[in-house]
Amino acid sequence: MPKEPRWDRVTGNVITVRNLTGVPLELRGVSLSDLDVWRLSSALDGSIVEVIKPPSAYERAIYFLDGDNPSRYSSASSRRIEWASEDKADLIVVNRGYYLNDTVRGQGHAWAALALQVSTAHRLGFSAIETHAQGNAKGSLTSHTGYLQWPKFGFDATIPSEVQAQIGTTALDTLGLGERSTIVELIATPKGLALWQRFGVACTLTLRLKPLSSSAASLLKVADRRPQHLIR
Repeated sequence: MPKEPRWDRVTGNVITVRNLTGVPLELRGVSLSDLDVWRLSSALDGSIVEVIKPPSAYERAIYFLDGDNPSRYSSASSRRIEWASEDKADLIVVNRGYYLNDTVRGQGHAWAALALQVSTAHRLGFSAIETHAQGNAKGSLTSHTGYLQWPKFGFDATIPSEVQAQIGTTALDTLGLGERSTIVELIATPKGLALWQRFGVACTLTLRLKPLSSSAASLLKVADRRPQHLIR
C-alpha cells in the first residue's frame, strides 16, 4: 500500500458520464450530478462512466455505474446501488471489481478514488459500501489481490470459518481474537497479517457509513486533505 494517495488522476476535470437509463438520475428525489456519479464509481480521469439499467436478476438494484478506459483499467468495473433492506430505508453501494493496469496500480490512485467515493456516499446518505474481495492465498487467482487490499482500507467481515479452522483456536487466542473477530482486527498485527496472507480467501466485505466506522472516518479525512487546486 502506498504511503500517500495520489490525486493527479482523480481531479474530476476530464470525465464522461452517459445516462443510458432514459430517466433523470436521482436518489430519494435528489438529483445526482455527473461529478457525484463519477465519484460513486471511483473512476479515474478520462474514464467513461455509463449508468445503465441493471439485469433483472438484480431486482433491488437501481442502476449500474460502469467505468472503462483501456489506458487505466485492465477490464471494466461496475458499481451497483441497491436498497440494503426491504423497507428501503438504507442504500448501499456495491463495488463489483476494480482492475487497474500495471502502469497505475500501487501508486495511490485507487486510494484517492476510494476516499472520494466514501466522501460522496457519506454525503448522499448511503449506509455502507460493500465489495466482493477476490483472490485467495492459494493463488488460484494470482492477479486478484482484493482479499489483501480491501481490508487495509477498513472493509471488514468476520474472519471466515474456514480461515479460523486453518489458523486454529490457539493461535487466535494468542492474538486475543475469537470466532466473532474480524479480518481488520486480525491484520492489525504483523503476525495476524501474516496469517491472513497465508490463509485468506475471497469474501464479501463492508465499510460502514451508518454508523460511521473508524475506517470510514479515516477515509473521510483523507478526502478532506485533497489539494483543492486539483479537485473539482
